Amino acid sequence: MVLEARNIDRSPIPTVIDYFALALTHALIFIALVRLVGNPELDEDVDLPVSTKRGDQMKKDGGTDA
Repeated sequence: MVLEARNIDRSPIPTVIDYFALALTHALIFIALVRLVGNPELDEDVDLPVSTKRGDQMKKDGGTDA
């Protein structure tokens, strides 16, 4: 007996679920972007104090990266 590949007529439900999942993830990414763009804290450029060991070492060396 030889098994033949048949074109099984599947219901459109899996395709709808795929489109829903795609739309949901894109909507969540869009919401995250809107919240980031609307954040007023991102408009300010603040100099942060250097408190790392590497930064302290660079201050001692005069700023050279060796």
